[in-house]
Amino acid sequence: MKILKNSLFVMIAFAMVSCGGAEKSETNTSTDISKAERIYNEAIEIHDEIMPKMGKLGSLQKDLEDLKAVHPEDSVKINEHISKLENASESMMLWMRELKQYPQGGQQQGRDKHSSKADTSYALHAKQKSEIETVQDDMNMAIEEAKVLLEGMQ
Repeated sequence: MKILKNSLFVMIAFAMVSCGGAEKSETNTSTDISKAERIYNEAIEIHDEIMPKMGKLGSLQKDLEDLKAVHPEDSVKINEHISKLENASESMMLWMRELKQYPQGGQQQGRDKHSSKADTSYALHAKQKSEIETVQDDMNMAIEEAKVLLEGMQ
């Protein structure tokens, strides 16, 4: 049930973030985009790259739960890997909940907008990019380690 709730939340959050990230002006050239907007867009690109892996996290968790039933003597090791997968998933959801979107046009305030001026928001967006890179690393590592464990125990 927890996985179902998490999956539903992730799908809703993904839709919200994807829609927010799609607000680009076609008239912008790379020289017109501020450093803050550029780094925000880089963070969103990373998010969009790893978001499809959320389903893989859930399926690997299920596979590990099934493996634990077959190999109860290895339940501690298996639980460690399940925890890594859950933590990677939770980190992604937390990042999405706390995302401050780059201010578009004159609409700089609202639930997901921050109120700083575009040129002074670089530090905020650089921090967000660093955080999503950490999420990416954690997610990729958790997936790879779970795959290795599953292959080694089957």
